[in-house]
Amino acid sequence: FVTLANPGDAAAMKADSDQIYEAQAATRFIDRDMLSSAFETWTPLIDNNLLTDHPLNKLRTGKSREKSLMIGHNTGEGEVFVYGVFGEPVGYNVYNLAINGLFADDAESVMERYPNPCGRIEPNCDSRGEISQVLGSYIFDCPARHAIRPRSKDNEEQNTYHYVFDHPIRDGIFPNT
Repeated sequence: FVTLANPGDAAAMKADSDQIYEAQAATRFIDRDMLSSAFETWTPLIDNNLLTDHPLNKLRTGKSREKSLMIGHNTGEGEVFVYGVFGEPVGYNVYNLAINGLFADDAESVMERYPNPCGRIEPNCDSRGEISQVLGSYIFDCPARHAIRPRSKDNEEQNTYHYVFDHPIRDGIFPNT
């Protein structure tokens, strides 16, 4: 839509919310094997062509080798989801339930890497920060690294950049923090 508008055509830039919603609904897809696709507002484009598959799948299968790529995330990405879902501090049991629920058979190895910050009996402990780190790694960092790994093994010359932007979310943005 925006790429079709002339820079001076302000009217073309003022789509109402129904038009925006319809455009999003027409171009969205959710890849059941890619949790992050459920949180993407717009389906990605490359050179104004709608992708028919998730971009990370395109990267993994080598269908983007001729394109330069910059991929990354903010270290606090998981906080938006975790603090949005858990409005109040959560302790030992909720942390364990969340990790076991998300990772099932792999929960033990995740807990080794991200140990529960709360003790069994520690009433004022809040594990949302640690859950945020786990979720950020699971949804953003690990899929990005996994997707670009094949590009790093190619002998072809290509521009691939992976970034991690570290800008903490402002205190008080979430209730009860």
